[in-house]
Amino acid sequence: MKFFNQIPANPHIHSLQAKLNTASRESEQLNTELQGIQSDLKELTAVCGQKDERIIDLEKSLQHSYDNLSHFRESAKEQRDQQERKHAEEVSGLRAEQRKLGQTIASQQSELTQLNRQNAELITEKRLLAKSQRELQNSLKALTEQVQSASTDREELLAQLDAITKENNELNTSVVQLEHEVEELKSPEKLAKKQEVAKSKS
Repeated sequence: MKFFNQIPANPHIHSLQAKLNTASRESEQLNTELQGIQSDLKELTAVCGQKDERIIDLEKSLQHSYDNLSHFRESAKEQRDQQERKHAEEVSGLRAEQRKLGQTIASQQSELTQLNRQNAELITEKRLLAKSQRELQNSLKALTEQVQSASTDREELLAQLDAITKENNELNTSVVQLEHEVEELKSPEKLAKKQEVAKSKS
């Protein structure tokens, strides 16, 4: 009868392998979430760039409106000065022109007010997007740290598994040697030969 025909499964190895599989799945999941957040961050960065361009365009339009308003005011003043020196019969025409210029100025002021409001809204939206971007960057940093931690745990589990596997292999080798010695002890001829060798050595 042979001894130690089969080494029972080491429960510690199975436990480490289960932990290793769990760590690998968690690492893959974290990498997937990390890629999603990086994609969202890229989209938000693009949106912020578009909003910046829109704000620049609105600021240019705002400056253009200011220039037009100044031009209309200067034009109205010059026309009023010229018309005051003209004949009284032109007074009615000058008043009509003045009303027209007043309407133009009112229209420009209304447009200017609207542009200011749009500019304020875009600035507020930009701040919100910047806040979201910072939050996503913080989430990205936290997930990156989790991935690094999971990778470190995985490496430690692999090292433990290698050590236990090596120990298990050494134990298997010892068992084979013991079985060989038992077989020799069970054979009378081999036992006698071994005793003779021992006597000759003594």
